[in-house]
Amino acid sequence: MEGYPIDTQVKSDMPVHPKNLYGVGKAFGEALASYFAYEENLPSIALRIGAFDEVFQVGTDLSARDMSAYISPKDMCHLIEQCIITSMQRPFEIFHAVSNNRFKRLDISNTKEVLDYQPQDDGFQKCGYNFNE
Repeated sequence: MEGYPIDTQVKSDMPVHPKNLYGVGKAFGEALASYFAYEENLPSIALRIGAFDEVFQVGTDLSARDMSAYISPKDMCHLIEQCIITSMQRPFEIFHAVSNNRFKRLDISNTKEVLDYQPQDDGFQKCGYNFNE
């Protein structure tokens, strides 16, 4: 997804646009999971995880891109639990995994709707940005 311009909020139904071979490998993994879901009857969910890090502290030198892609450990655990307990409507689904950041690189509206995902954290607030001042 990093092949999209930085000012584009990436939606889960947009075509993949890898920027490098690492991204190509991730896209291949999604395609492989889709194959097994539809052809081999092995339902699966692909999570496009943003910036997951347990050490996300005030004063760290993080870019707006990092903060917009942040997912906290608490929100990640909640999302994985929702993936496990939610009945899938299709054999294969792709969902974005970021917290409730003020600005989001990855759109999570479908993740919230389908999985009843209710993220609580905000990467910008965790880094000390207070937009209410």
